[in-house]
Amino acid sequence: MAWVIITVLILLNTLYVMAEFAAVSVRRSAVYTLAQDNKNNMSAIAAKILPYIEESRLLDRYVAAAQIGITLSSIILGAYTQAVLVEPITVHIVGLGIVSDTAALSAAAIIILAVFTVLQMIFGELLPKSLALQYPIHSAIYTFYPMRFSMFVFSWYITILNGSGNGILKLFKVSLHNNARAACSVDELDVILTESHKEGFLEDEEHERLKEALNLTERTAREIMIPRRKMTSINLEDNHDDIWQTIIDTPYTRIPVYTENIDEISGIMSTRDALLDYIKTGDKKEVQHFISPAVFVPETISATNLLTTMREKKRHIAIVLDEFGGTEGLVTLEDVLAEIFGDMGDEFKEAENREAQILKDGRIILPGDYLLADLKKYIDTTFSETDEVDTINGLLSHETGQIAEVGQKIALEKAEIEVTEIKNNTAYTVILTLKNDEVSEND
Repeated sequence: MAWVIITVLILLNTLYVMAEFAAVSVRRSAVYTLAQDNKNNMSAIAAKILPYIEESRLLDRYVAAAQIGITLSSIILGAYTQAVLVEPITVHIVGLGIVSDTAALSAAAIIILAVFTVLQMIFGELLPKSLALQYPIHSAIYTFYPMRFSMFVFSWYITILNGSGNGILKLFKVSLHNNARAACSVDELDVILTESHKEGFLEDEEHERLKEALNLTERTAREIMIPRRKMTSINLEDNHDDIWQTIIDTPYTRIPVYTENIDEISGIMSTRDALLDYIKTGDKKEVQHFISPAVFVPETISATNLLTTMREKKRHIAIVLDEFGGTEGLVTLEDVLAEIFGDMGDEFKEAENREAQILKDGRIILPGDYLLADLKKYIDTTFSETDEVDTINGLLSHETGQIAEVGQKIALEKAEIEVTEIKNNTAYTVILTLKNDEVSEND
């Protein structure tokens, strides 16, 4: 009978440890998904568990009930084993005729303490903890009803203990019951995506797209914009026929217009509306009829805030300004989406194949306008001293102080960059050669 009671006490400890670790480790999203799945016979229990996972006050009481159960079962187990097993073990030791009665009593107490501490740690702590962390949903479901009964039995005790603990925390001005547990930072989400990809829940392309979406918070308008030298724009002081020839030739549906110089952009002209009107009337009207106000954003605005601004202003294009108020470039909704999905192009404007190409010998062909922030995919290098440049072209100018030319090289800590093609006085294509240790790591 004694061993039955001991086994029950250890199992109670197992139950409470499993319930505690399951409650604090289970993901709210997983419980919510299960609760919504009416075809699963565990959905009803999941729906009952959900409030305890979502609300920090209820979670506090849930965990408190588990901790009370762990403490009580451990104390009772210790007292019971000492009361029931000390005497027979002492008699056995005395019968050996090795030590005195007093020494035998002490030895029996130590043996019981050592043996049942090990049993309690293995079967009452370590095993249930490992199971709960590996199978948090199932552990939470299977322990829910015993835990709800325990919360009812210990309710008065939980109120006293939680009240005392909260009172002490208030003395130290620690805020209570914030629900930060349910939120994740960008870095934490990145870790979750990586782990999900490793476990096979996300395909390679899905993983890449989701990571790019997360990285939008780190991208700025300056990094994703079309620089001013590549902008197609219209000078309102040009000849009327020349302006219309630009409208006809361009593949773009919206073009910035300016007077005097590109830093004086006055609006965005809709070439689509102009051409539709021309088709209807046969008249090439002045472009002022098709101009709408431009949206201006600083070059430092994040891509996510840029999206918000464009949505609020109901615009698909924004002009990027530098710190002096001059035109730095322009950015479109398509440019932002291309950061996630890549440059898709359309039937009129082909997508540029300006992605990295890895050669068989391990070298990497990169476009000159490749972002330094994306180089971390290939080399573990920071560019702390080059805050004013964003691309490989900028890095080349920063390091050499010269206009790029074919064959020009710069050495990085773990790689070398060589210019292989020049267009418009800038590096159009470069080759990144990794050092041996970096090649082996990327392989």
